[in-house]
Amino acid sequence: MIYIVTGEVRTGKSTHVYEWLKNRKDVGGFVSLDDGPLRFLYNAVSREKIDFQTVNNNEGDVLNIGKFSFHKSSFNKASEWAMDHNNDPQIKYLVIDELGKLEIKDEGFNKLIKYLLGNSEKDLIIIIRDYLYEKALTYYNITEHISLNKNELIRIP
Repeated sequence: MIYIVTGEVRTGKSTHVYEWLKNRKDVGGFVSLDDGPLRFLYNAVSREKIDFQTVNNNEGDVLNIGKFSFHKSSFNKASEWAMDHNNDPQIKYLVIDELGKLEIKDEGFNKLIKYLLGNSEKDLIIIIRDYLYEKALTYYNITEHISLNKNELIRIP
């Protein structure tokens, strides 16, 4: 099953997903959370945190989208986490935060998302901003899914 958590920008989608998963043992993947002005990635299994966003957009290890800059190595590390969790029989759900502009431009977590959509037997929980929702569904050819807002996570068993 594919669950899509959608809503407006900066309305707490990721925070609500984090609150839903933080005490569960059957959830893998990662969530992007704020730490002051910058974001970090949180591993749902190991609880490890890594820097994600940077203020230095001139580094070689950076992907830029709009006014934001992100470490390429963090995309790689989070993708490794998700692939490891995909192979873990204790994991039922995989969280991917997020499917955004970079992914639709074949960057960011694009390869990971394409792989998981075509090959994972886990239930996927993908966070998508509301204004990219239809575009993302079309781009990834997602036809069967359950769309949730942040307050409906309780519907996931």
